[in-house]
Amino acid sequence: MKHLFEETRVLNSLLDKEKVLLMLDYDGTVVPIAKTPAQAVLSGTSRKIFEKAAGSPLLRLAFISGRSLSEIKKMAAIDGISYAGNHGLEIEGPGISFVHKKAQALSGELRALFGELSKKLCDHKGVLVEDKDLSISVHFRLAHPSCEKRILSEVKDAVNNKKFRLSSGKKVVEIRPKIKWNKGNAAKVLMRRFKGYYPVYLGDDRTDEDAFSAIKKKGLTIFVGQPKKTLAAYCLKDHQEVRSLVKMIEQRNKKR
Repeated sequence: MKHLFEETRVLNSLLDKEKVLLMLDYDGTVVPIAKTPAQAVLSGTSRKIFEKAAGSPLLRLAFISGRSLSEIKKMAAIDGISYAGNHGLEIEGPGISFVHKKAQALSGELRALFGELSKKLCDHKGVLVEDKDLSISVHFRLAHPSCEKRILSEVKDAVNNKKFRLSSGKKVVEIRPKIKWNKGNAAKVLMRRFKGYYPVYLGDDRTDEDAFSAIKKKGLTIFVGQPKKTLAAYCLKDHQEVRSLVKMIEQRNKKR
């Protein structure tokens, strides 16, 4: 896969765009993956860069996350930008206020499932069951590797329900309503809202592939991390290079 910073023509073309819609996954893209969700906080340097970017009239910034909307807003805490939580089931920002009605209707059943999983997995040291309002995440990064298969098996047994589906990420399994909606749909909502802005999406996980697919040739797709099979056209090494790219775009816009 081609590294974006080595592709001078592509990078300069991006920096020459008059208006840019910059959409980013949060964990693993904006901040490095942490041992627990609560530890994935923006550094002071990163915050300054993203706050400057948010203040640019020619740049629209959006975080599209698997976290709940309330949680990603709390973690990032940057005013004036768009946030999409629960893989796009809820979106909020300038001129946008959206919650998927079918997902909202299943929230009661999801609460019951959260209680069941919390009891079922409490004996596994290092497992965190996270209630995200419209979905559930089971984190096992801190669990012993020998327990992973058993943890996943117990989660599958508990979620033996036609209304919910499982998706896996980096040491986490997500439980979401069985609805045809994902980060790609969220990206499309944002692109319609900010029509005329050149879309750029950056992500590091399987769930970001839906957004890469949605954008296709309409904009620029960037995978963050070690190159692997992905629909993204280019890559960056880590969150520090992501930060550098955001700074480049913001500074170019400032000169217009």
